[in-house]
Amino acid sequence: MGSHLVASLRRVVWGVAAPHRAAGAWLALGTLVPFGSSQCFTSQLSSPSQSSGDYFGQALAADGPWLVVGGRFAATIYRRDGEGTPLDATDDTWWLNSHFLSEDPFLDDAFGSAVTIEGDHMIVGALAWPTSFPGGGPGAIYIYRRVEGSSPGPMDDSWVQEMLVTGNIPGASGGLFGTAVSLQRDRAAVGAPGAKLDSQVLGNGLVHIFRHDDGGTPLDQADDTWIHETALAANTAATSERFGAAVDFDGENLLVGSPKFFFNGPGSAYHFRLDDSGTPDDFTDDTWIEHAKLTPPPGTAGTLFGEVLDLDGTRALIGSDGAAFLFELDDAGTPTDPADDFWVDAGMLAADEAGAPEDYGLAVSLAGERALVGAPLQFAGLSYCVAHVFAKSNPVGAQLRGVPRWTEIAKLTAPVPPAVNVGCAVVLHGDQAIVGERGDFPFLTGDGESVSYGSALVFAMAVAPWSYIDAPQAGVLNPPCLLGAGPLLPDGDAVVTVDHAEANANTALVVGFAALLLPFKDGILFPTPDFIVWLATDAAGSLTVTMRWPAGVPEGFEFFAQAWVADQAAPGGYAATSALHAEVPP
Repeated sequence: MGSHLVASLRRVVWGVAAPHRAAGAWLALGTLVPFGSSQCFTSQLSSPSQSSGDYFGQALAADGPWLVVGGRFAATIYRRDGEGTPLDATDDTWWLNSHFLSEDPFLDDAFGSAVTIEGDHMIVGALAWPTSFPGGGPGAIYIYRRVEGSSPGPMDDSWVQEMLVTGNIPGASGGLFGTAVSLQRDRAAVGAPGAKLDSQVLGNGLVHIFRHDDGGTPLDQADDTWIHETALAANTAATSERFGAAVDFDGENLLVGSPKFFFNGPGSAYHFRLDDSGTPDDFTDDTWIEHAKLTPPPGTAGTLFGEVLDLDGTRALIGSDGAAFLFELDDAGTPTDPADDFWVDAGMLAADEAGAPEDYGLAVSLAGERALVGAPLQFAGLSYCVAHVFAKSNPVGAQLRGVPRWTEIAKLTAPVPPAVNVGCAVVLHGDQAIVGERGDFPFLTGDGESVSYGSALVFAMAVAPWSYIDAPQAGVLNPPCLLGAGPLLPDGDAVVTVDHAEANANTALVVGFAALLLPFKDGILFPTPDFIVWLATDAAGSLTVTMRWPAGVPEGFEFFAQAWVADQAAPGGYAATSALHAEVPP
C-alpha cells in the first residue's frame, strides 16, 4: 500500500503539479486559503450522568489546568495535566475531577446554567433556586474552593462547597440572581436581570458585587466568607433592560450586558471602573463607577446586544443575535489616568458566508488576538459548523487599505453524528477552543432511544510559529489531526504529532517547502512532497516525531507538512490530515 501511495504522489507531482510548485500559490479549486484556516478536533467530553435533558455544555469556564462545564442540573470540573507540558500533545487530555449535582434536580433550580472559575474558587449559578415552580425563586450561587492534594500539581486536588449565597439580599428584590457570574481575584460579580433595588419603582436588573474575606487567617480557609459589597444598577430610566444578563471582570474593569428582550429593540453594555479612593490596600472604601455605555454601531440591528460578552484587557467582544462586535479601550494618551478612557468601535465579526447562521453571535470568547463566535442553533443535514474563529490580521494601516482588522480563519466542526444546539457556549483557553453542545432537542439513536446528553467539544488551536490549514478530504468526516509544537529555535525541540488516526496504521508524513494544493485521492495534497517519511501509528492511533531544531536555519524559512494515514474506510485507502505550516521566527 505504501509503494502505491508513493507512485501516486510522483504522478501528481511530476505529471500535473510542476507548473504550480511555487510558494504562495494558494489557489486551490479557485479558493484563496489563508494561513491557519482550520483547527483539529481532539476530544469530546460527555455528561457523566448520561441523562436525557442534561444540557451538559450550556456553560463553560476555564482557568489554568481547570475546565468547568455547566449543565441543567450539574457542574462538572475537569483537570488538564498537560498544561505545563506544551511539547507533549499526548498529555493534553481533560480528566474528570469533580461532578456536582443540584440539591434536588426535580425542583429545576437551573443549577449549572452559569459557571466561572479563577484561582482557588469556582462559582455555579442556580438562577431559579430553590425551584422554578410555580414562578421561580430568587436564585442563588454556589461557591466552591479548591483543596490541595498531597501530590505536586493539581492531580489529586479536590473541590468543596464553601458557601451558598441566595438572591434574598437586603435592599433588593426580584429574581434570576445567578444568571451570570464572573470571578476576578477576590471579587465576584453576579447578574440578576430580574431584580431591582427597593428604592426603585421599576427595576431593570442588578449586578451584585461580593468580596472574599479570609477572616484575617489566610492559612485557615475554614472561616473564609464572601461579603456583599454593593449592588450596581444601570443609570437609565428604561425598564426591561435585563441589566446583568452577562457579566465579566478583567482587572479593575467590569462589563455588564443589558440586552433587553428580543422585541424591545437593541441592547447595550455598561462599563464600570473600580475606584480604590487612593487606598489600594483598603477594600472598605472601594467604589464602582459607571464609566461608559456601549451600544451597537449605527446601521446594525443590535438585537440582544449584550446577551453575551467577554472582556479581555482593553478589548471587549459583545454578542448579539446575528453578529458580534469588537470594541477597544483607548487611554486618550494618559495611561495612568483611566478617567478619560473611551471605547472605540473596532469592527463587526460577521460569519464569512452568505447570511448569518441562526443565532450566530449568542456565544463569544476573546483571548488576545483571537475571538470565537458560536452559532448555537446551526445544524442542518451535513452542516457541522459550530463556531467561527477570528484572528486579528494586518493591524497596521488595515483600515486605510480597506482590509478588515479581524479575519475569520476557521470554522470548527463537530464530530459525527451531528449534534443539536451546538455552540451554545464557547471558550478560548490557551492552545484550545472548547465548544459547548447543549443537546437541547432529543434525537433518536439507531435503536429508537431518545438521547440528549450534551457534550463539550475540544479543538487544538495552533500556536505560533505553527498554524493549521484546512485540506478537507471527501468521505472523511473525522479526519486524523496533525499537531505541531516547539518554538523552532536553535537546539530546541520541534514536535509533530498525529492523533485520532487508525490504530497500527502505515502513515506517510509528507513535508515540503512550498504549497501545492492539488486534488489527490478525493482530498487536497497540500505540501510539495519534497520529503516523505514512513511511520506507523500506535494502538491508540497516535504517533509522535521529535527532532532537535538545528542552528543556522534562517529567519522566515517556512515548510508545510501533512500526514496520510492508511484507512480502508477512506477514499483511496488513505485518510489525510489538515496541513501544518511553520515559519522560523526572528
